[in-house]
Amino acid sequence: MSDDLPITLTQEYTDMLTDWFEVQKQLAPLKAREMALRKQLFENAFPSPVPGANNKARLPHGMGLIGTYKLSYTIDQPAMFATRSDIDPVVFDEVISFTPSVRDSAFRKLADDIRRPFTGFITVKPGAPSLEIKPADKIRWNSAREDDE
Repeated sequence: MSDDLPITLTQEYTDMLTDWFEVQKQLAPLKAREMALRKQLFENAFPSPVPGANNKARLPHGMGLIGTYKLSYTIDQPAMFATRSDIDPVVFDEVISFTPSVRDSAFRKLADDIRRPFTGFITVKPGAPSLEIKPADKIRWNSAREDDE
């Protein structure tokens, strides 16, 4: 963990941190408002949408509105495994997919020699970082530190 790494608080860094924090605060209500407007516009333009297809509506001035109606599926795995034998295996495999994923903490714990065979089919690249600002006394630090910042 890197919770004790010092941050040099230059004016440029402080300004950038302040700017990020303000943009983050403004973004949450905008995302919620955009989603509400999108749903309302979609429902009005496409009262009987076709799932997974590009639903289209003509707009004035030579423009068009395209909306994709998406369905979200959740699998109850115990129920699925309990009834799997009742379903034709070919049909089951056409409908249900099992996507391999890397267990991050287990992969990072591997010694280099054990990890080496995985490098032929696993690509590791940085993802988008997350940031959060909290009062220091609300953060669970991994080691004792002074709160003198």
